[in-house]
Amino acid sequence: DARAKGRTVNAGGYSWISTGEERDDFNFAHYLASFFEVMGHRVPVWESLAGRFLVPYQAVVTGSDWRRLSEQFQGLCRSQRTAYRKMYSQPAGPKIKESNNPRYADLWTTEV
Repeated sequence: DARAKGRTVNAGGYSWISTGEERDDFNFAHYLASFFEVMGHRVPVWESLAGRFLVPYQAVVTGSDWRRLSEQFQGLCRSQRTAYRKMYSQPAGPKIKESNNPRYADLWTTEV
């Protein structure tokens, strides 16, 4: 939402700043890798599994990396969700869930 661009919201002891950008080419693997870097960790994050690309809203990390970082990551996600709700006056914010069920891009369609 362009109206929120540059707006800062404090939540969970952090300041979240809106870029005001909504991207049609969002890629969760890139987002997650960037999020981990902000947390101070360089972690491999993949957008494919077994040679097949995942849908843009899924990513893969090793189990050991996830076990090591998930608690800190989930805490920051709760803070970010709170900031999102405040910033956009919404009753809920985006949720990130752990799953072992990959959805492959070659089976995904946006057609209804």
